[in-house]
Amino acid sequence: MSLVSQRLRTRRADKGCWTCKARKIGCDKTLPACNNCVRTKRSCGGYGIKLHWPDSADGRRPINFWDTSPNQRRPETRSQRGYGQIYFLHTTDVDLESRMINVWIRREERSMSPASPSIGRSLAFGYETSSNTSNRQLLSYYNEVLSRMITTIDDGRNGFRTVLLPNALSLQSLASQSLHEAILALSALHLRGRQAATKHKIYSIRLLSKSIQDNESQYVGQFGTCMMLCVCDVFDAVDGSWYSHMRAADTISHLVAAQRTPEDPSMCFLTSWLAYHKILSEFSRMPDETDHIGWDPTLPGADPRSHIIIGSLGCSMQVLECISCINRLANIVDKSPSQRLPHQFSLMPAQLEAQLESQQQTPQIVYEVVNGCLDESRITNTAELYRIAAQIYLHQSVTRKPVNCPQLKLLVNEALQILRTLDICTSPWPLFIIAREVTGDEQRVMILETLDKMQKERRIGNVEIMRNIIEAVWKRADLNAETKAKKRVNWRDLVDTKHQIPSFI
Repeated sequence: MSLVSQRLRTRRADKGCWTCKARKIGCDKTLPACNNCVRTKRSCGGYGIKLHWPDSADGRRPINFWDTSPNQRRPETRSQRGYGQIYFLHTTDVDLESRMINVWIRREERSMSPASPSIGRSLAFGYETSSNTSNRQLLSYYNEVLSRMITTIDDGRNGFRTVLLPNALSLQSLASQSLHEAILALSALHLRGRQAATKHKIYSIRLLSKSIQDNESQYVGQFGTCMMLCVCDVFDAVDGSWYSHMRAADTISHLVAAQRTPEDPSMCFLTSWLAYHKILSEFSRMPDETDHIGWDPTLPGADPRSHIIIGSLGCSMQVLECISCINRLANIVDKSPSQRLPHQFSLMPAQLEAQLESQQQTPQIVYEVVNGCLDESRITNTAELYRIAAQIYLHQSVTRKPVNCPQLKLLVNEALQILRTLDICTSPWPLFIIAREVTGDEQRVMILETLDKMQKERRIGNVEIMRNIIEAVWKRADLNAETKAKKRVNWRDLVDTKHQIPSFI
């Protein structure tokens, strides 16, 4: 017995205890607790494995690809444009670890502080008394802020106010009630955060489901609900259901069209709103074998009104239709073994290029007393950004111009010049197209500054997703440059879209 006791007394750990290590003193390694800690009445940290997060990247540990702490050591470029941010533009060996990235990983939880501390004017529809105080504030926030933020032309034809709000505030059907709750969800998300929006979103979906089950013929309300839920998920960028909501709205749109004439102003708003989401969703998710029916590319028609800038699009319908045609041509090229267009479509790229080069987009504003003066130069510059981005997209995806093509460089410089005139870029898709083509640190810094401003001022979730993809494309381009490979990086090769589809709306 005495021999066992002696062995226990003489047992030693292989390493010093964690407490002595932190104090940077020698440890006698006595088990189960060292004598230093016992003598000084300290809690012995023991000798086992301990998880440890270093305060800085000290060279002994790999850097987390998604870590954005200011201590992260990477080659840096400081903005020379006065925005005061340091951007890490280049690639480390860690970027080779995985071919696919999860673009939905967030750098930090977005601040959901109110964008507008005070909302002065009340709603003018006359239904405010039927809502409680919280809902009145959310409705007012939608009317005063959000409905004006998600269009480039806030005039008398802003359907987000003039079409959707009256329907939602009528509360005369389950469909209008579901639209009402969807609007509340969007406002709550942007003003108060995801948790505040959840109850409104769930209630909206329940009311919509019951409206459809009861065979209500209030199709505008049902359509508006689906589209508003789609917008809500674009703003949130966590749920990832925006595409499903958009597809549901597309199905209901045929029922809406049977009730309304094409000349109906509300119908014009609803169809253009859906067209924008559908065409940009085609960009996000190129169709597979199940989508081939009715997917042949078609050149935009010669409608004399197609040059008018539509606020919910940010550009003219003709430019949007050109983007749609490019989507479909790009899909054909991608699926072709020769990476070329078949003979029947071979003339389309040149025809599209000619249309885009000659396109003159003009705003047609219906002024209201409450509008004040609208910035027409900002409206036309945003539309021009779409037009130039469509040209770049054509050369990226269909004609497959080389990365260092002078024509592409000229278009990119034109687009960047327009970006400099915009205080805040309100359109993710053209910015993404331009960002994929920029070269050099100064151009990259400008793109990152633009994204920072978008995120700070607009606080829409898909901007963070878009930024993650842009940075992944740049990193892969840097790696290609090291191997002297001149092939353009295809962003779809880097993003896993099995469970969620990125939105550029």
